[in-house]
Amino acid sequence: MNTHRNMWPYLWLAIALIAYSLPWQWHTTHTLTLNAYDLAEWQSVLASSQDSLAALVASLSLRLPLLVMTVVFAYLTRGAADNLHLIARWIIIGLLVIAQLPPLTALTSIFRDANNAQQFTLAGLSLLMVIGISLRKSPADKWLVIGLVTIFVIGGLFGIAQTMAAFNGLGITVMIGAGGVLLAGVMWGFLLIPHGEAA
Repeated sequence: MNTHRNMWPYLWLAIALIAYSLPWQWHTTHTLTLNAYDLAEWQSVLASSQDSLAALVASLSLRLPLLVMTVVFAYLTRGAADNLHLIARWIIIGLLVIAQLPPLTALTSIFRDANNAQQFTLAGLSLLMVIGISLRKSPADKWLVIGLVTIFVIGGLFGIAQTMAAFNGLGITVMIGAGGVLLAGVMWGFLLIPHGEAA
């Protein structure tokens, strides 16, 4: 029974990552299908080339899901009692944090490039929040996580709206893909998962 309950957060994370990777926007020709990561990179290029704060904020909102996934997963699994689950937990958290970092070749220009600085900051913030949630357990943590999910939903809507407007400005009409909608549902679905403390 405990084993099955402990596996729910891993299943939740797998579905969330699939939703993040699915197209968030697509063109009717099917030659243009972009997930959140691709859209964030595209927006960061616009931010650099046009010196646009809105594009930089849009890329931030599209990168935020990885931070939220990392923190929610850490929250759901922080009650892992046996060594196997504990090791798996920290390996997965480590991979999620690394996935948020800019390419290794860009690490030398973190303080000269707003895009790289943004990615590095999100990765560092993810790690700090995970450590905080893991070391200090408080009933208020659930509301912190709910707040993060809410920010993700609002930010995701803003990011999608900004990218669609940017494509329209280039004369490209795009449609909303299933990825963002599915991920929003999956994010709220964490409320239905038994928490680690109760497992």
